[in-house]
Parts: sequence; C-alpha cells; structure tokens
Amino acid sequence: MKKMHYSLLVIGLLVVAVVGSFMIVDRDFERAENMYLRGEYVDAFKIYQNLANRGDARAMLAVSRIYEQGLGQNIYDLNKAFAWTERAAFASNAHAQHRYGQWLYEGDLVKENLTGAEAVWGRAAVSNLDVALNKLLALHGLYWPQSSKGFWIDNISLDRLSTYSDEGELWASLLYGLYLETGKGVERNREQAILQFDRAIAGGMYQAEVFKQLALLDDSAIAEPKAAIDVFKSASDKGMRIAQRELILRGLKGDLDVSAQDILFWHYVYQRFSAEAEDTPTWIAEIEALETQSNLDVADLKKQALNWQKTAQPEGTVALRGMWR
Repeated sequence: MKKMHYSLLVIGLLVVAVVGSFMIVDRDFERAENMYLRGEYVDAFKIYQNLANRGDARAMLAVSRIYEQGLGQNIYDLNKAFAWTERAAFASNAHAQHRYGQWLYEGDLVKENLTGAEAVWGRAAVSNLDVALNKLLALHGLYWPQSSKGFWIDNISLDRLSTYSDEGELWASLLYGLYLETGKGVERNREQAILQFDRAIAGGMYQAEVFKQLALLDDSAIAEPKAAIDVFKSASDKGMRIAQRELILRGLKGDLDVSAQDILFWHYVYQRFSAEAEDTPTWIAEIEALETQSNLDVADLKKQALNWQKTAQPEGTVALRGMWR
C-alpha cells in the first residue's frame, strides 16, 4: 500500500511539473508577443529564440519571421528564416507549413518543389488553415483558377493522389474526389467522388463535407438543400472562404433558402478578406440591392462581421499577422 501511495505521489509531482512547465512557456510566449506588438523586437527575439530552442513551434515560426524581415536588429537572413520555418513545419505547425510550402512553390530561396508544396499545404489545410486549402486547390486548378505554377492536367498523376488517399492523406482524398467530381483528366464519377469525400470526412477533414454537398446539389435527385445550408454555415463559422462564398452566391440566386441577414453578414466577412486575398467579389450590385430592400441594420452587421474576424483568427503568433489569411 505504501509503495502504491509513493507511486501516486511521484506521478502527481510529475504532472504538476509538466503542467507548470507549459504554463511558464505560455507566459513567456505571451510576454514576447506583447513586446513584439510594442515594437521591442530585440527583446522579443531573445524570448522567442529561447522558446524555439526548447521546441516551441510557435516561437520557431516567430524567429523565422523576424529573420525574414530583419526586424529591429539588422539580422536579415533568409537562410535562417527558411531553416526555422522548416523546423516548425516538421513540428506540425500549420502556419509554418503554409509558409514552408510557399517557399517550395516559389523556388527562389530553395529549389522549386511543387509536390512538396502540395503536401505541406495539404497538411496545413487538414489543420484548418484556410489559406493553405485555397492554395492547394489553386495548385490543381480545382474550384479556384489555376495558379501560375500549378499542376496542369498533362503533368499531374492522378494515380499518385489515389495512392496518397489510400495511405490516409486526407487532403489527397479531397483532391482526388474533386478530380472525379469535375471529370478533370479522368472520367467523371460522382459516386466515387463522394466516396473519396466521405473518406476525408471520416478522418476529420470537415472541408470535404462542403464539397460533398456541392456535388449533391448538382443533382436535384439527391440534393439536400437544408443539409447543405447547415454544412455551409458550420464551415463558414470555421473560416472556410469557399463555404462563405457558396452561402452568398446561392443565397443571392435563390438556389438555397439563405436569409438576407446571413447573406449580408457573410458578404461583409468575405469582403474584408477579399482585399487581402486579391479576390474581388463579383456580386456587389446584388448586395447593394439587398441592402436597400432588406431594411436591415447594415452598420450593425458590418460591426458583427468585424468582430467575427477578430475572434475567428486561427491560433498563431502576432509576428505572423496578415500571413494566416
């Protein structure tokens, strides 16, 4: 009995020590964040560097950003910036995976590697970083227009995506499903596409549910409009631009029974992001007409949209403000 009590005491002390260590790390990180916001880059960098050396992926990415911008202490060094971003990316930090993928895509600092960019953007997308999902889709010319260095149909192996999907890469299941649904480079097969979407959904990739509903809506015999609205709203709340866009467009066209309040709210959210993403909405005239006809408090809805934006930002670091979008 004494041995059991002693063992429980040791376990308890270890738990307290571990929790205490995490609390100290978070406190130090918050202190560095506040210093960064005040422009005290030298002092912030020292704390970030210490935390990064102890394995904090958030701090690794902050160190990378400061090296990339040379903030406050003339330490501009892209090679060190890349190295710290790579370390944070391999530590599964979604923001780092996004930035790492961008470097692999651009091919300026390191050799261009589109399949490498695809993989890290895919993993960041699975971690709910919407900007990474959109870049992944543009890389393949799926939903969004083809990016300048994207995979054109004559240089993409769909067998590769199928294999990755079988190996459990959720982003590959999503992409493969989209190829099957659109018939791009392969015979169109909605049934198989939905199976791929379901595979991604089962793994926890909620974005695949949005594309599944889009596929169902294209066939009136199997469309589930109410379910689609619920899915689009849920994904919109999580920051998925495509879901927000579909709510707005399909609501304006009357394809889905979306309230005027929801259409306007998500338009104001989407419009704020659009300026930064260089994605200009094409439905401004319809929105202006709805504002006039609805008699809703437009100013209040815009305020709500701004508040939503402030609270919906994914966890990251203030050193990356603007990058996450």
